Amino acid sequence: MFLWGERSSGTLNGKPFYTTMGMIPMIREYAPTRWYDFRTDTEYAGDIWITCGNDWPDNTLEEVARYGNNKRTAFCGSGARLGITQLAEAYGFIQIKPGQAEFGMEIEQWMGPGGLQLMLYTHPLFSYEESNRHAMVIFDPANLIERPMDKTITKKRPEGEIDGKKESWLTETGLEFHNPMTFAYLDGIGVDNPLTP
Repeated sequence: MFLWGERSSGTLNGKPFYTTMGMIPMIREYAPTRWYDFRTDTEYAGDIWITCGNDWPDNTLEEVARYGNNKRTAFCGSGARLGITQLAEAYGFIQIKPGQAEFGMEIEQWMGPGGLQLMLYTHPLFSYEESNRHAMVIFDPANLIERPMDKTITKKRPEGEIDGKKESWLTETGLEFHNPMTFAYLDGIGVDNPLTP
C-alpha cells in the first residue's frame, strides 16, 4: 500500500474503512512533472536504449537532483537494474558501487549527475510484476512520515484448546508526504523507445 495504494474511505461490514495513498499515485497526482518514461519521450523517438539511454538518465536525474537532498533511495525492478548495468558496461563512466546493507537489504550506490547519490535497491515487488520491471521510484525517506490512525495494538484472541497463545498486531496507518518534487518515477529503463521519429 505504501507504494501503489489508492486513497479511499468508505464502510466495510458497517464499519469505517480507509486506504492510504502510496508514493506512486502521490507522484502522479502532486508531482506529475516528476513522472518520466523513456518509451513515451518524444525527444528520444525510435531510439535504442543502449545507444542513447545514457543521455536520458543523465537529463532526467539532473532534473530530479534540483530539489531536495542529494542522497535519495530508489526502489527498482530487475529490468531497470539490468538497463543501468548495460549503460555502465557500455560507457564505463556510470558509477555503481556496492553499498552497505541497510535494514537487512543489499544496497548499491549510483552516482548521478548534479551530485545525486541514489541508494539502489532491486525491489521484489517491482521485479515480480512485468509492468513494473523496468521502473524505478525515487524518494527521500526524510520526506515520508508514517501516520498511524490508532496506536499499534495487540489483540488478544481466545486460546482455545492449544498449548500456547494466539495474538496478532493490527495497525491502521498511512503516509504523510512532504516536498512532492523530491520524489520521482522513472519507467522504461532498459527498454527501446517504440515511437516513430
